[in-house]
Amino acid sequence: MFFKGWSAESNELALDLRLPDGTTDSTTIEMSEGEGAWSFQPLPSDLGRAYELTATQFAAPALDEPSADDATKIADLSLVQSTITASARLEVVPAHEPILIAIVSSGRPGTIFEIALAGFNADSTVALYLYRNIPEDGWEFQASLPSVTVDQYGQAMYALPSGAEDPPGTYAVVFMDADCTSDNPCGVSVTINS
Repeated sequence: MFFKGWSAESNELALDLRLPDGTTDSTTIEMSEGEGAWSFQPLPSDLGRAYELTATQFAAPALDEPSADDATKIADLSLVQSTITASARLEVVPAHEPILIAIVSSGRPGTIFEIALAGFNADSTVALYLYRNIPEDGWEFQASLPSVTVDQYGQAMYALPSGAEDPPGTYAVVFMDADCTSDNPCGVSVTINS
């Protein structure tokens, strides 16, 4: 989600995301020249749920540089912040095209990487493949992974276990369809750290 047209006087924007269960997740994003970006990644289980997002920016009003004659008045000056607020309702809807998203995208050997699938044909089976990035050679095929059957909304969760002996590096979990090729695979990368 992109935020544009906010005050350039402040380099932060406070975000409060009210979850369907009534709790609130809060974060602050960096702003540059009144613009910023924030990413919210719903899970397949969030389909149909509504969220309330409130963005708040605190900006100090611009003050003219005081003259030497005003120096005695500075002690009495109190600075008041102005507040800019905007709210929006976000509803999770089915994805319109196939996508894989890493919910857990990095970890040590033995990590179980969680991959969300969305946007596939309802009740279909999706073949997944594992590639490893070899720095000198590029992406190298490693294995065909177990196929995943998506639900009536075209989504599923997949757990990719890594072994204790798996070498550190970047791996890609990919699927193939009409828009994907071996030169342009569709998927998501995960990293096994050392």
